[in-house]
Amino acid sequence: MNTFLRLFAAFVMLFVSLFGIVVNLHVMFAFLKKRKASTGFFKLCLGKTVGNTITCFAFFFWSAPCTFIDTYYLSHKFNVIWGQIAGWGAYIAGMLIQLCMSLNRLFASYLPIRSSIHHPVFNIKNCLIIIFMISIAYTVVGLKDGCGYYYAVDLLSWNPEPEDCAQRLADFMFYSIFTLSAISNTSNIATFIKLFKNLKNNEFGLRETESAERTKKSRIMFAQSVTQDCLHVCDMLACQVVYKLNDALWFQFICMSVVWLSIHVLDGVVILLFNKDIQPKRMRKIMNNETAIMNVSARITVY
Repeated sequence: MNTFLRLFAAFVMLFVSLFGIVVNLHVMFAFLKKRKASTGFFKLCLGKTVGNTITCFAFFFWSAPCTFIDTYYLSHKFNVIWGQIAGWGAYIAGMLIQLCMSLNRLFASYLPIRSSIHHPVFNIKNCLIIIFMISIAYTVVGLKDGCGYYYAVDLLSWNPEPEDCAQRLADFMFYSIFTLSAISNTSNIATFIKLFKNLKNNEFGLRETESAERTKKSRIMFAQSVTQDCLHVCDMLACQVVYKLNDALWFQFICMSVVWLSIHVLDGVVILLFNKDIQPKRMRKIMNNETAIMNVSARITVY
């Protein structure tokens, strides 16, 4: 392997994962501090940041250092443990949480009264417990010899072990993710149709300030959910389709490692951008200034 490519890959993984850790930990503690996670949707956002942080930790503490020194500083078993926790457990948990977020927006659109804080359609806390148990199951199942997911220093990417057991589990993982993604995106389409219908028919009575504010909040949360879903779709395309376009090591590194890491970093960024009250003061000030400029420009254009 080219030394420059190896060191460049290590620096990319190190700094991108560090940025992801900072962003996701900020979002996590901001939610906890402001108690905004009291609502179902924000409990799900909080759960999402946990999985994002775990994935960033795997790159920061394992794949980046191993790539720097061009070898492993712990045994292969630890390599598989990192892969199972981040690549399977945290990933499937993120997809399940994303599905819950999409269903949360779907129920909130079609059953606005029953989906309120005091009358939730489903208990988010119980859902998170179930998701945690499923993620543990996905993690443990690959810890058997020849069944795991590991980081290959020579390939600069995370891959299933070459044995048949690992390949079968990798296929099962792919179909699990594909199914969850299909259901989640179908829910998003149904939610979009309902929101568009409400806007067209003015069902929320936008003359009332409270109703208008609730409608705006619902659209923002829907937009956040769709954006996060798109990130997972991009990762699926990169690791299942795009990587086949070029066998070069640098291209495989981008498709199999950089994209996977980046979606967990960007997922935290998306949550931060869509929730102004957890943004740092300087960032909030910049966002408010840009919004004010856009509003002035809109008024001038209309005039």
